[in-house]
Amino acid sequence: MEQEHKTLLNFVRLLHKAYKGGRPKPFNLFSVLRTAHDEVNLHSRFLAALLDHRDHGTQKRENLRDFTQTVLGIEGQFDWTESSVHRERDNIDILITIENQSAHQLAIVIENKIYARDQDRQLDRYVETVSGMGFEEIHPVYLTLHGDDPSSVSLGCMATSDPESYERLKRLGYSSEVFQNWLKGCQQRAFDEPELRGSIVQYLRLVRELTGTDRKGGYMGALKELLKQGNNLSLARHIRKALTESEIELEVDLWKRVKQDLGQIDLDFEDDGHVPGRTIEEAVANCHRPNSRNKYYYGMVCPIARYETLDLRVCIDAETGVPQFCYGVSGRYRPEKTLEGEDEYAKARELLEQHLNAPEGTKSPTWPYWRYASIAPDAAMSSQEDANKLIAEIAEQMKGIHKAVSSSPAK
Repeated sequence: MEQEHKTLLNFVRLLHKAYKGGRPKPFNLFSVLRTAHDEVNLHSRFLAALLDHRDHGTQKRENLRDFTQTVLGIEGQFDWTESSVHRERDNIDILITIENQSAHQLAIVIENKIYARDQDRQLDRYVETVSGMGFEEIHPVYLTLHGDDPSSVSLGCMATSDPESYERLKRLGYSSEVFQNWLKGCQQRAFDEPELRGSIVQYLRLVRELTGTDRKGGYMGALKELLKQGNNLSLARHIRKALTESEIELEVDLWKRVKQDLGQIDLDFEDDGHVPGRTIEEAVANCHRPNSRNKYYYGMVCPIARYETLDLRVCIDAETGVPQFCYGVSGRYRPEKTLEGEDEYAKARELLEQHLNAPEGTKSPTWPYWRYASIAPDAAMSSQEDANKLIAEIAEQMKGIHKAVSSSPAK
């Protein structure tokens, strides 16, 4: 049996080498300038630029028209010259408004989620805001890696307060064929703009890497055919079970190393399994095993001196389906309440902006500062070099964050 497993894995290795192995990874400017999952400063910014693009000669907005009609399936005759694309207006990632002779025709509200968690009544509040601008026909779009449903937290009471907008809600995935075909269309329409065309090529490649769609076609087809042969399917099930247990052991070891390194810089972190009493080991096992419930984020927490409502926190966000390390300053858990605007939140945010020598972070109603690590957990578990880089990054950034928020009294 052991030899059969080795043979199967060897065939997979050979297939990978034939389709992917040995090929140098193409240069990608987006990956150099920003982390691949930066939804605010990379994805929303670039997508808004594509949607706002006008042809140099005709001033037509074919990217916007194609997205609205082909991707979203919105029917109707619109005057595209009177349309506008806004980024981060009223905290909405991308807002598209289409008007005609001062009459509000429709608005498209795009909430862009790569790994970030849903916020309280997020979609509901955005639709309410746009309705207050005078738009009666509102199309909410929930854009995620794989077209996931928005959580009940984000939807709030939209189903009852604005049932028409709720019915129009579009779940859109970066991985979907219709979205990637739209990007290809943008690329083709930029035939006389080589800089833009090249940028779209690189961005589409990044999207495919993020969503795993870069391995569709020949490689995945060959893998499926291999599994159909003999008893390979049964052998693969054994490998899948062993894979899960190996991932658990590797991730637990990774957490132990993170905790050890944080201890060396005098930060005393304790387990935070999100569920009271749950250890890191239990949280990791719960996350990786199929059919487990309560797959919330988990990690470690260190209370900040002089702050009653804020903690330093390192965690893995496991709510979005693609685990990712994040770290920063977070509010201690208080149901149905945010910290934004409160004294300690405001003071911590001010100190972070003044004194933190670290890559740009993001704030949310309960996190005055947070960011995703540059290396994903799966990469750190499969590469010792990546694991060392990840642990060093977390230790360095957490030390800087602690120094910043502790540089003066909270009150």
